[in-house]
Parts: sequence; C-alpha cells; structure tokens
Amino acid sequence: MVRTLAERLTASPSPARELVEANARLERRVGELLLVQEAAQTLTGELRLATLLELALSTVASLTAARTVSVLLVDSARQALVPAARRGPSLVPGGRRALSSGLAGWVARHQVPLLLPAVEEEPRFRGLARDEGMESGSFLGVPLVFQDRLLGVVAATEKAGGLTFDERDLRVLICLAPHLATAKIGRAHV
Repeated sequence: MVRTLAERLTASPSPARELVEANARLERRVGELLLVQEAAQTLTGELRLATLLELALSTVASLTAARTVSVLLVDSARQALVPAARRGPSLVPGGRRALSSGLAGWVARHQVPLLLPAVEEEPRFRGLARDEGMESGSFLGVPLVFQDRLLGVVAATEKAGGLTFDERDLRVLICLAPHLATAKIGRAHV
C-alpha cells in the first residue's frame, strides 16, 4: 500500500506531525479570514440601513450557523437596548430592554464579547439568560463600538443542529462587528 507523505508524517507523534497539524489549523484560519473579509466588504459597501442590517443578520447566521441573530442598538436616553433587526425569535421580547438585564445587556455594559457554549452550565449567567428567555443553549454576543462609543450588540443563539458556539464563531463575530459598526450603523448614530 502506498501512503502519502502527509499520512506517513501524521502516523506517529513527531515534530513533523505537529507541523502538518499546525499547517491544517492555519489553512482553516485563513479560510475563515477570507470569508470574513468578503462579508466585511459587502457590509461596508451597503448604504441603506435596512439592507445593511439584513445583510448582517444573513452573514452572521451563515458564518456561525446561528438560527437566531439580533442586532440591538443602544437607546442612551432610556439606558436600554432596542431591537433594530433580527432573524428568528427576538432576544428582547416585547421591544426594549434595560441595559441592566439579559446577556446582551451584559455585553453592552461590559463592552466585551461573551461566548457561553451552554448557559445552563454557567451559574454566573443563568439569571441573565432567563431574562433573554433562555433556560439552556448557546449564546454569542459582541459589542458594536464606533469611535469609542457603544452603539449596540450583535448576538446569536440557537446554533443549528443543536451544536454550541465555539471560539471560531466568536472570532468570526469579533472580526465582523467593527465593520458593521463603522458601516451605516455608525454613520447613523454620529
């Protein structure tokens, strides 16, 4: 039987095997970055807010396999998050939600990304997850910041196939968020 060089190198633990595995990880990351770059170009080229938001939802859903994606914008006067666009059930049932409640509110207040593969396994976030109507499942949220000003949050739940969001999904959303914030959303809130 003829074995390829890659098969022989990966057959036993060795520096060569580690190099092949590192190369495969690098190729996957380059593929992710190319997808994000293409999506970012599409987002930043759109001039109409409604179309931009729909593109953002579609892009996030496609790249992360999320069934539910929401863009929530900050209403500074009322210290609340207001749904601007969504795909799937709203993360803010009934409209606006105080910045002090929910997982999306936590992301907005702290202005840091949040990845919860299983909210039910995170005691610190269980109450906030209930505010979102989540008893279980996976949550991914990233703040939208433009010129050091919080504009809102892009959040995703319910990954397709019952899977959970992972570090790859978080990286994708972190890479997309600045493009979304600096596109029409940022210009609309200046």
